Amino acid sequence: MASGASGGQPAPAKEDAALPFTLQPEGSRGDWRVSFRVPHGWGAKLSNRPVAANGGLFELNFEQASEADSMELVQTVFFSPKPERTAQAIAKVLAQRLAEAEEPDVECSIS
Repeated sequence: MASGASGGQPAPAKEDAALPFTLQPEGSRGDWRVSFRVPHGWGAKLSNRPVAANGGLFELNFEQASEADSMELVQTVFFSPKPERTAQAIAKVLAQRLAEAEEPDVECSIS
């Protein structure tokens, strides 16, 4: 199993930071499952749009969390000769979507 952050710890926040992830082999055909823990309420939002990364289009699925859980699980299964690199690219897109959603709405008015 691989993890998107060294030592199992979340990666430090920086401009190009990616969402921490876990990567596990899936089945016997060389597929991989990458899983991301996202804030409660974001699983459905992030899974509404596929992620374009490294020349592929990745459909995301999420598992509904209980109201008491502060995180939800978003995941996808894919084939890649370099699964760590593919997972990292997906993680960067998801982190960017989360960051953009947290930015306040700015109204522009011209007088």
